[in-house]
Amino acid sequence: KRFDVAANIAIEEMRKQLSAGVGKSVYNDYITAINKYLIPYFGKYNINTIGYEELQAFGAYREKQMGRKPVASTVTTHISAMNRVYDIAIERGWIAHQQVPKIKNTGAKGTAREAFSRSEYASLTSYMPKWCERGLTDTSKQMRYLLRDYILVLANTGMRHGTESYGLKWKHLSWHVQNGTKALMLSVNGKTKHRELVARRNCIAYFKRI
Repeated sequence: KRFDVAANIAIEEMRKQLSAGVGKSVYNDYITAINKYLIPYFGKYNINTIGYEELQAFGAYREKQMGRKPVASTVTTHISAMNRVYDIAIERGWIAHQQVPKIKNTGAKGTAREAFSRSEYASLTSYMPKWCERGLTDTSKQMRYLLRDYILVLANTGMRHGTESYGLKWKHLSWHVQNGTKALMLSVNGKTKHRELVARRNCIAYFKRI
């Protein structure tokens, strides 16, 4: 079987799981990797003919497409996406488990994103209220106010944007009382695991505004 046949089945299964609410958010990243890099390069290969040389050539192709050497976390995502395709092929008897090549992560070491300084954060939070009022339409103003509260919630909970915030619903907020102290808790799911976050007290006002 060709690689793209197994790849498209893998994409379909992940999309079904996401639609049913049982898929992991990282599946979106796998689907993007398969469509953007894996199928364009490996699509016409028979899946049992992909070996060391083909994987080495793919690394060079990916680097050229991206215009830089990918970081290790990106390569990890691509390896996991590739393994999803191989799982489909194994399940259907198109290849044996022993035929799956071992893929090494040769990505560059990532660097931590820079954080806001206290003065930068103060400038941002003091600027946003006036910026919200300058929206040209009611819809624009509402979106700006929502963005303001979104930023404030992220900053005061440690919640990751995108992966953890995307699926947040009201049911994921709860009160926790310990030794007479009441705290607002957020239950979030990220790429790999579930986390319970403790919100700073001012978050209550942000959620009330939303």
